[in-house]
Amino acid sequence: MLPDFIKIKSRIDRKLSGSIQERVGMEGVMSLISKGRVHEGHAYAIQRADGSRDEQEFREHRAEVVLSAEDLLTDGPQAVQRAMDNLLEQLSRSTHQHIQEGIEQATKAAGTNTDAGGQPFSAELFLDSIEKTQLSFDANGDCKPPTIVIHPSLSETVERQLGRLEREPGLRERMNRIIDQQRDQWRDREANRKLVD
Repeated sequence: MLPDFIKIKSRIDRKLSGSIQERVGMEGVMSLISKGRVHEGHAYAIQRADGSRDEQEFREHRAEVVLSAEDLLTDGPQAVQRAMDNLLEQLSRSTHQHIQEGIEQATKAAGTNTDAGGQPFSAELFLDSIEKTQLSFDANGDCKPPTIVIHPSLSETVERQLGRLEREPGLRERMNRIIDQQRDQWRDREANRKLVD
């Protein structure tokens, strides 16, 4: 009988598991979301600033890779690394899809989604969108710009369109009007906020 090397396998397993959680959580939109470890249970709840609460069941994410004995004998650790990269790609795709679905559900429920109807991204659509969204402000009342999550292939278009907000007076005025209106709403919320002893 061949030796099993339980301690070595256990260390490798811990290292690979940590690598999976770290790498999947650090890519794309996942890097913007705060994380915490949940040790037990089958559901979680999100408590929003407006007092609403959303409960959801945990969703399982699976991935499968095949590592043949031939690949392992031929390429050794590189074969394992390729298999792990494939595994990470599958898990990352599944996790990001789940997050995107959650964002879409939440924005539809809150009435803050903007359906472009197949139109390309534009400064006007962006303004339509932030008009429906509650903007954030710092302690001085300065607007903190919203985070925009896009596919890398759209970055040039988005940059060009958002640049129009500064260059075109009509768009700039509309943006300033939206920010001023939301700043007034933010000040009202802050003034009515009850501090806890």
